[in-house]
Amino acid sequence: MREPSLEATLEGAPPAAASETVATGDEAAEGPDCSALGRRVTHCLGPAGGSVRIGPLGAVVATSDGLLTLEVPAAALRSPVTVRIAPTTAPPWTEGFVSHVYDFSPDVDFAIPARLTLAYRNADVPEGVPEVKLSLYTVENGAWTRARESAIDRRKHEVSAPLDRLRTAGALAPMTSLSILSPAGTLKVGDSQVFQAVTVPEGRAVSWAVAPRTIAVIDSHTGRLTALAPGRARVVASGASLLRAAEVEVVLPTGPGVDGTR
Repeated sequence: MREPSLEATLEGAPPAAASETVATGDEAAEGPDCSALGRRVTHCLGPAGGSVRIGPLGAVVATSDGLLTLEVPAAALRSPVTVRIAPTTAPPWTEGFVSHVYDFSPDVDFAIPARLTLAYRNADVPEGVPEVKLSLYTVENGAWTRARESAIDRRKHEVSAPLDRLRTAGALAPMTSLSILSPAGTLKVGDSQVFQAVTVPEGRAVSWAVAPRTIAVIDSHTGRLTALAPGRARVVASGASLLRAAEVEVVLPTGPGVDGTR
């Protein structure tokens, strides 16, 4: 069960302060202190997270344990938005976490990307996984997706990435295995089917492609393929540095076993 949240209001980015939090419970007397983090923080939250109101002037939000920093630049938001940040005790859909997983509510879109930084412990890195393979992931379309431009600082043990939108996020070890489940090897012109990927760890996002696109088209996110013309098409799933392919034959809808390419 999560601890009570911390409530605060931040319209802009005033000079750094140890804390401007109106806290509840045991932290009400002193409030969280981010002065030991060695970075400029305009708003400090406790390890349990809390709520912060961020305006057009931006903000630098951090948790006092140093595990999360959110840097929102000026002009990233057109109007003030109250964002709740909290670690979750039940990370969804996958394994391989090396950091806390944080929920953000509501999802917020930025006109200029904000930078999210999450810290990890060496002890939490899976055996045999190089630190350079760790990345920041967010949940998109129901799957864990590696953030573009994810970067790692091995000296500080942090992963970070610019984000256009706040979503559930965590630092993860890479996908180690990928395979394709193909529902059928033959498809009639005009029909469609959904390809599925099996990933290890499960729940990781993959990107779909097909060639030639004169034979079929595929949704890069969902894996739904639609047959356009007779012929053979190659479906490719990619994730992390892994690639897997499957073939599908498209036939004319004139009866079973008819191949319009012959």
